[in-house]
Amino acid sequence: SNLAILLQAQQRPAEAEPLCRHALLGLERALGAEHPDALTARSNLAAVLHAQGAIEESEAEYRRVWTGRRARLGPRHANTIVSLRALARVVRAQEKWDEAVGLFRELWHARERRHGPEHAETLAAAQDFAEALEANGGLAEA
Repeated sequence: SNLAILLQAQQRPAEAEPLCRHALLGLERALGAEHPDALTARSNLAAVLHAQGAIEESEAEYRRVWTGRRARLGPRHANTIVSLRALARVVRAQEKWDEAVGLFRELWHARERRHGPEHAETLAAAQDFAEALEANGGLAEA
């Protein structure tokens, strides 16, 4: 809901969470869990959970969004790629370095396919990949 997004922007995630859950439930009932609008609502919930420090629950929600968007929209769709980035970042926040490296590598290649090798988003993804790799001890590859 727009109010939930506003509350989140005002750093009031605890107030935004029930609104996000309500919006998600309504959209899933009306449109189905894999509908793009329902997946966007789930992504909003994941962001609110992350902001509250519920990192594991946030990761699970981001994973569902990414999986759903990949199946519904395809791996090259912009929203699918944004979901992959969100998942990679929440995995990195938990210092799950092996998985983070793999997700950031996939993000880099997805952005490269979508935008080309010199695009700013591709270069940012390459940087995220290199940083995750370095944190995981892969200095030579970074």
